[in-house]
Amino acid sequence: SENYGKKMGKNHYPSHRIIGYRGGRVVAFCCALLILFYVARHKQPEQIVPPVIIEKQSFPLKIAHTKRTEASLASLYDELRKEAVKDQVIPPTVKKRVIIFTMDATYEYEKKAQRGGASGEITIRRSLENALIEFGADVQILHSDAEFSQKCCKSIDIIILDPWTWAAPGWVVKPQLRGFEDRVWLLDFFGADRPKNNGIKINKSNILTAYPTFPGNTFLGFAFDDQPGFIQTQIITEKKKKNQVVLWGKDPKHFIGRTPILKAIAKIVQLHATLPVGALRDKVPNLIYHGHLNKLQWHQLLAESKAVIGMGHPLLGPTGLDALAHGCVYVDPSYAPNTKGLKYPQYHSQHPYLRQYAINNTQFASYVCAAQLEDPASFVRCIQSAIKQTPDLKPHIPMDFRYENHRARVRNIFGSVLFPHDRI
Repeated sequence: SENYGKKMGKNHYPSHRIIGYRGGRVVAFCCALLILFYVARHKQPEQIVPPVIIEKQSFPLKIAHTKRTEASLASLYDELRKEAVKDQVIPPTVKKRVIIFTMDATYEYEKKAQRGGASGEITIRRSLENALIEFGADVQILHSDAEFSQKCCKSIDIIILDPWTWAAPGWVVKPQLRGFEDRVWLLDFFGADRPKNNGIKINKSNILTAYPTFPGNTFLGFAFDDQPGFIQTQIITEKKKKNQVVLWGKDPKHFIGRTPILKAIAKIVQLHATLPVGALRDKVPNLIYHGHLNKLQWHQLLAESKAVIGMGHPLLGPTGLDALAHGCVYVDPSYAPNTKGLKYPQYHSQHPYLRQYAINNTQFASYVCAAQLEDPASFVRCIQSAIKQTPDLKPHIPMDFRYENHRARVRNIFGSVLFPHDRI
């Protein structure tokens, strides 16, 4: 090759010598430029991501325009959420923990309610439970002291008890609650100035009641249209009314001494009771015993009846509202002055909430009729008025017990715990 080069002249060398010694680096550099140019022409364009709104509960977060390739969009939500939590703009996704331990949540109480026992407290508790779950809380219903001892209280944000379940023997606060009293609310159906023996130190406003009837306590109530069977209620309320009335009370003890009232009413209208057959010692004519009814059967009975008659007890039960919701007149008996044996002497009738409601809302005055327990004739007058009611009363639920109003109260009561970052 060298001889050939010399023969042909100094400018003639084998090609591999030219590349190897003088042009190798130049060729490699040019190839690299070509590759980069090709990649640049075919590179996926960057996108401008529009403003992203991340909503966690009621805490909107707006993030500014951010450059992201298409491949990174899948993880954008998590990245932005972490940034938001870091800056304390929205709360972490950890749910607030709530425990509810009330006597009506015990297995024995629930079994009795299923057999026809008292169920008003269960109604209040379940409606509250539904609301808290809707607001994103982790709610646990406890059924025994053993469960309570195991799960309370350091990691719990809201502790809901009743006038009995906060107390250890001797009406002293349970050891698990000490130091956590500021997280406690008491469900007290009738209200109270303070817990028994003032054994647990809580604000009077932390006592939650079924009706707005006890000064200083907080009205919780329940959502009537949140209860099982409400849709069935709406369907069957178009039933034609009969000249019949329903007696309020499933326990025979509520009818002791009421025979004169029952006999006076039975002369003009048929009576229906959810008592066991033959439960009343004194025979009352024109009385039909139904025994325990399920929800649908109860709603059907009310839908075709003209009135619901209170016998003085039980106090402040949901049956009064059931009456209005099915277009029935509710006959509310008053207690005589200085009546002995009243557990709650501050209440002067069986359902003071509905009595006052009819006074404050005159357009619904015909839904509630006042009677006196010592005067059977006053019951007769109420029933005669109910029978003559034309057209039949339309179903009515007071606004206090509508879904939206109940949820607003729950949010007002527990909002500072459930939504600590809420700026509303």
